[in-house]
Amino acid sequence: MNKKQQVFNGIVLWLGLAFLSLMLQNFYSVLQYIFFLRVPIIVGLLLLFLPTISVNSGLSAILKNLFVLRANNQLVLVIGGAVLAGLATIQVFDIILYNSHLRFDVPQQQVIPVFLQYLIAIILSLPIGIKATQLSKKEIQEADRSWEGWGIIFGIIAGALLLITNYFNKYFFEHNQFLKQALLKIIYFLPERIQRGYVDANGDLSYGIAAITVFSIFLLIVYGLGYFILKPRQKKGRFEAPALFLP
Repeated sequence: MNKKQQVFNGIVLWLGLAFLSLMLQNFYSVLQYIFFLRVPIIVGLLLLFLPTISVNSGLSAILKNLFVLRANNQLVLVIGGAVLAGLATIQVFDIILYNSHLRFDVPQQQVIPVFLQYLIAIILSLPIGIKATQLSKKEIQEADRSWEGWGIIFGIIAGALLLITNYFNKYFFEHNQFLKQALLKIIYFLPERIQRGYVDANGDLSYGIAAITVFSIFLLIVYGLGYFILKPRQKKGRFEAPALFLP
């Protein structure tokens, strides 16, 4: 082997090792983010595959009845609740994705555009809504004596209202200086190592923290109202909240 060939082979080997090193570094970074995002990833997968697991697996004897509803108003709650769950999942995913570099010194990632967040939230909600509609059609017609399409229509309206409300709340509270200052004062009571991720390098509130705080308060209000309005009562012909809505 002549000298030129040795030099060429050395360059190829060096480039190959550099490429492999870069791939391994990126792979490690991907694994890190998968770990950071494990909770919203697991919840998202659960939203997507729970209907299939509940109906087409050995667990169908236990879980299939979750998707069998007896009234249109129950279908509305399930569809709206699925959209809300999808929205919560993608928003938490987005905030962790962007703010992880502040806490863990990993490469910074871009935020997910709002339109794409809402699209993903709808996609995550579709399997539950579709399966509940398919399995409840006969029950609703017999027990509720009405067309199941009304439940679908009002469920879609409920989901759309939740997305619209969240959009305006997010916009308003992300630009609300009073809320930001109040949250900063609370965060500054925490140990400095815990503040990372909630406060950015400039000492300001990190991306999405104000919006997700308001969203969490909104969820608490929804569940609080649900407790008082939908809790079981010993009353004939009473409305029953579907089990699929309660979690």
